[in-house]
Amino acid sequence: CDCGPHGVCEPLTGECLCQWGWAGKQCEVAAFPACGLGAELSRAQLAASCASMRLLSPVACACLAQCLDAGHEVCAHGSMGCNLPWPRPAKRARFHESLSCVDFPPAVAPSSAVPPPAQARLTTLGRYLAGGRAFDSSAPAAPAELPAYSSGTK
Repeated sequence: CDCGPHGVCEPLTGECLCQWGWAGKQCEVAAFPACGLGAELSRAQLAASCASMRLLSPVACACLAQCLDAGHEVCAHGSMGCNLPWPRPAKRARFHESLSCVDFPPAVAPSSAVPPPAQARLTTLGRYLAGGRAFDSSAPAAPAELPAYSSGTK
């Protein structure tokens, strides 16, 4: 079987075993396209697991939303705020909502590549989701050098 650059063929079943972040019969579909660390999906690029995204500088809001929608955690062991006990899911949701992230205008495909394009805006996941995932051009521009990932904005 042909699994492309993102998978290997399982010889017993003839099915592709895809790398994390890739899906499809031939591992040709990006499972979390906004989490890609390259500017274009057409090129081979590094894909980080959802749990690793919080260890990077603020990533695309769409990336965090894709991960959470799929039931994945965006908080890796050892990253700020992630080792706190979460007695109620509502507190965890509020923590996610306060995460800084980068939003992209409709004409620009979101990615977690650094630096973000000039049109990108720095916001929080909560504002992004509350706005129906629509681009908020009134948010501040995402700086070329992004601050380290933190809960909340600076």
